[in-house]
This record gives sequence, C-alpha cells and structure tokens, in this order.
Amino acid sequence: HQLSLKRFIGRYLNNAQDIEDFTQEAFLRAYKAEQTTCVQQPKSFLFRIAKNVAISQLRTAAAQQAGAF
Repeated sequence: HQLSLKRFIGRYLNNAQDIEDFTQEAFLRAYKAEQTTCVQQPKSFLFRIAKNVAISQLRTAAAQQAGAF
C-alpha cells in the first residue's frame, strides 16, 4: 500500500521529503495502534491515519505562517 499511500498524502503535501516522512509516520502509527486495537479494515485505517497526519501538518504550517506576520 506504500505507493498508493504516498499518492494519497501527495494530495495534501507538496514536498517529496514530507510525503516520505508522513507515509512512514502513518505506517508507524498504524502499527502501534494495531498492537492494542483490533483493526477491522487495515487499509482504511491506514489511510485515515495518513489523512489525519497530513491535516495536522497543514494546521501546524498555517499556524506558523500566521505567527510570522
């Protein structure tokens, strides 16, 4: 699922390094969550995590830009 996840994250982020980093972060978070939770639909779960990670990054970047002005 790595390539499709990178494409998905690429919808939110433009920087290739950020896409790589957040793809890895999504996999790590999904792995950690799966250790304590029964995941019924792993692919959907992984993509939901990736979306949340990307949105968090966008919020952080926007807040930093707003503080710069």
